Amino acid sequence: MFFMNQKSYIKKLADKFGIVMCKDVHTPADSNSKLLKMQDDEEFVPKFPFKEQVGALMYIMTCTRPDIANAIGEVAKYCERYNKSHWMAAKRILKYLNTTMNHGIRVNGLNKGELVSYVDANWASDIDTRSSTT
Repeated sequence: MFFMNQKSYIKKLADKFGIVMCKDVHTPADSNSKLLKMQDDEEFVPKFPFKEQVGALMYIMTCTRPDIANAIGEVAKYCERYNKSHWMAAKRILKYLNTTMNHGIRVNGLNKGELVSYVDANWASDIDTRSSTT
């Protein structure tokens, strides 16, 4: 059996993006908020390192934290044109990781190669296109 997490990398990102002393967050996304694409008349000002943060979060998701996959999928849609609400959603994911940095992936040696998976579809939850992201 072995256990993997990215505690030191999460601490480094929390420090870099200034969320070390934030309140604990226990979910990667706010269930009451929906991200929307920027309006045509809304000015795009790339003042946040949004792409850099989303990329770092994707790395964590891929290696040890599949629990943030849906939240990352939502914010990653807006990497080309993002606003403050998208930035805040990405920061929330990092706050969640900071709160749960001891979580990770455990692999038992007793497993006989059986693959078990679970999918929680969010049918038509994309407000902009009304498409599903499963």
